[in-house]
Amino acid sequence: MKRFFKTLIVLTGTSLGFAVARLIVDIIQRYYADIVQDQGYWIRPALYAGLMIVGTLVFLIFSEKWASGLVRFISDTEEGISKASYRTVLFNTAGIAIGIIIAFFFSHIVSRLGEGPFVFFIDIIIYVVFVYLSVIVATKLSKAKRKNIMSETEDEEMERKPETYFVDTSSLIDGRIYDFLSTGVIEGNIIIPGFILSELQNIADSEDDLRREKGRRGLDILNRMVSSFNEAPLVAKVENHKPYDRNNIDLSLVNLAEQNRGRIITLDFNLNKVATANGLKVININDISNSLKMSLIPGDRIDVTIIKRGKERQQGIGYLEDGTMIVVEDTASRIGETLRVEITSSLQTSAGRMIFARVAR
Repeated sequence: MKRFFKTLIVLTGTSLGFAVARLIVDIIQRYYADIVQDQGYWIRPALYAGLMIVGTLVFLIFSEKWASGLVRFISDTEEGISKASYRTVLFNTAGIAIGIIIAFFFSHIVSRLGEGPFVFFIDIIIYVVFVYLSVIVATKLSKAKRKNIMSETEDEEMERKPETYFVDTSSLIDGRIYDFLSTGVIEGNIIIPGFILSELQNIADSEDDLRREKGRRGLDILNRMVSSFNEAPLVAKVENHKPYDRNNIDLSLVNLAEQNRGRIITLDFNLNKVATANGLKVININDISNSLKMSLIPGDRIDVTIIKRGKERQQGIGYLEDGTMIVVEDTASRIGETLRVEITSSLQTSAGRMIFARVAR
């Protein structure tokens, strides 16, 4: 399609050059007839050939940019129409028709001023303004509350529509999202937008070893999700959504979720706040993980394997199965042993929860 548009643009430039040459020839014939009679055998061909070549070259230079813009415009229009409801399309079509009718009546009044470039441009402005205003009003009406407009059958269909969840990069890199989805606690469509996939690919191609490893792990998790969750009631898939703002992926994800009335799955604290501020529902994997951690209170006894020395003298460090750190007193020399310990206190920090204990007696 892009090649077709480029060809069409170049031909338009050639045609425009021909039209300009014809206009100039008419002017010369009208005001400089003697010159045309004397030199007409070369003036006409030179003007036509020269201006057609100039028009072709100028439009050829800009054809790549203009063709890309046309293709992008058509693609965005198709995507918008495909996502729009029948009601929205119907209202907007009616709005365009009404705008043209109103503009026609105003144009008829303006035509009494006579003919000429001034009147022509006023006609164009009238049509553009009234069609634009009509589409804006139609769009507002299509998004208005549908009480007493939609049938009960349509309401039921909307209620049965599966939930849509949009996944961000941090969730894929973390990896726990796969285990979370495997539990079957949510149903619907898990969407990985194209711009999230692009960001993940950029991370996987990073020169930094740590970032590259995270990106590759995120791609592995994405592939596992798409291959494992491929049928109702839970379907994970990549969709080629274009970013609302190429420089702000979080804003693009929030905008996409708003347009599709979906939810966001993330671990990103800032994205969580922005999405919540915009009235979106957010599933934070960290919050879910923290809520499921083992609840321990002072006096409880558990078995812990001492892994390494602590920062303070004689302290040993162990971990629960959920990753919670346990600091055990007087166990620095007992690394590798599994001990029965008694919980003495706990501390919640920005990095997570720490539990302090001592060897049970």
